[in-house]
Amino acid sequence: MKNVIINGTYENLTINFNANQIQSYMYGSKSEMPITESTKIKLEDNAKLVLGTNPKFILTVNIETGNIKVESFIGYGITIETKYGNISLHNIITKKLSVKSGYGDISFDNSTIEEFDITTKSGEIEAKNIHALNGTIESKVGDITLNNTLATEKLEMLTKSSDIDGKNITAQNLNITTNKGDISLKNITSDAINLNTEDGDIDITINDKRTNYLSTIISEYGNVEIAPSYSTTTTPLPPKTIQATSEYGDITVKYLK
Repeated sequence: MKNVIINGTYENLTINFNANQIQSYMYGSKSEMPITESTKIKLEDNAKLVLGTNPKFILTVNIETGNIKVESFIGYGITIETKYGNISLHNIITKKLSVKSGYGDISFDNSTIEEFDITTKSGEIEAKNIHALNGTIESKVGDITLNNTLATEKLEMLTKSSDIDGKNITAQNLNITTNKGDISLKNITSDAINLNTEDGDIDITINDKRTNYLSTIISEYGNVEIAPSYSTTTTPLPPKTIQATSEYGDITVKYLK
């Protein structure tokens, strides 16, 4: 299994995986250098790394400050950590993806991943067109936006003091929590939905019938609206569940069928 480990401090790093085999890398004014079975690269200037597709390939990027862009990657796994800088991932096919940013935005699209974990302490996270088995997206301070995503098992989104927005999401289990922020979801398909906010509104439209869900909707100091407003009692109990709680906000649940 091949490993490329990148360490250093620099302004921008661009990584392209668009060849049939591992090639070389460049940074600053230096000439191309070959990549061996175990290559460690220290980057101090703007850098461009050109690699190839390899199903057993692992990419590890660990830097202090700088923007990171990874495109057209096919391999076993990606691990990225940076303290200050934005991270962009596009056209990724991999088994595992781990992205951690201290302060910076993260964008992520058009990718197929078995498991992913994306976290930033302070920054916005935007993701779209994602196919996965399991995934976690967390921003302690910063909005999360997720569109056109399929998670066949579990999808989780977490933030402490920001909004979470999603559209066209399918997940067997969908868990979303924010301490201080709104949750807005449109066209959701899920067997088990769990939404929680302490100080914010919840607005969700579900691509299903109300009679298919066992509902627990609670707002201590806000209004609750469910449409359609009626629900026919079924025996046995509905096969799917939705739980939505907000202490100080309104909750709106709409069923599209």
